[in-house]
Amino acid sequence: MKIFRNLLLGLAGALSLTACSQSDEAAPDGRDGMTVRVVTADAFGDRAVTIIDGYQLKCVMQLIADDGVTIGNQSILNTVDGAATFLILPQYLKDGATKALFWAEYVPTGAAPKVYDSSDLTNVKYNVSAIDISAGCVAMDAWCGKLDELADGATVTLTRPLARVTFAPTNPAAARGQNAVIVSYDAPQGFNVADGTVGDEPAALALTNTALVPDAEE
Repeated sequence: MKIFRNLLLGLAGALSLTACSQSDEAAPDGRDGMTVRVVTADAFGDRAVTIIDGYQLKCVMQLIADDGVTIGNQSILNTVDGAATFLILPQYLKDGATKALFWAEYVPTGAAPKVYDSSDLTNVKYNVSAIDISAGCVAMDAWCGKLDELADGATVTLTRPLARVTFAPTNPAAARGQNAVIVSYDAPQGFNVADGTVGDEPAALALTNTALVPDAEE
């Protein structure tokens, strides 16, 4: 019998979230500058972007120079149907910005903490260690991408940097009939959107599901 669900976590990189770099920006309004559109893979029909009550899918843009140094502040936009259009101001180009990193995630509209700390897209970590997945793992979903050469009108398709992890009991008989489970494990974090690598220090996560439906099958 199965009492554990597939969990979408463990970054093929790693992740976390707590701080914001800057207040949300308005969409481009015709000011001088360069526009870049980002689209999650789902927005192209791979899978419908899930709307989660109490969450807003936001996208973060971080500009960097050739040496990896961040230029200016992050820009954060609400997505519409999984897409957003960013404006890169001329000043950032003059300051040396040559590349753009992008990260999209679900951000709570209330007081709940974010799953990831995306305040630095070269070092995305987990913002929380205890995660309640009783309502599912969708809020842990995330997308990322990069533009290696800034170009006006460019479109960047964001993809998931996550791995699907499946947990199963080693003693199914003892687990039969249970309606709650806690899974603890070390997950990679310190994900660098620029090169796809992760850091050496994992995050100790504890996932709790108190809404399991015991399998009636033997």
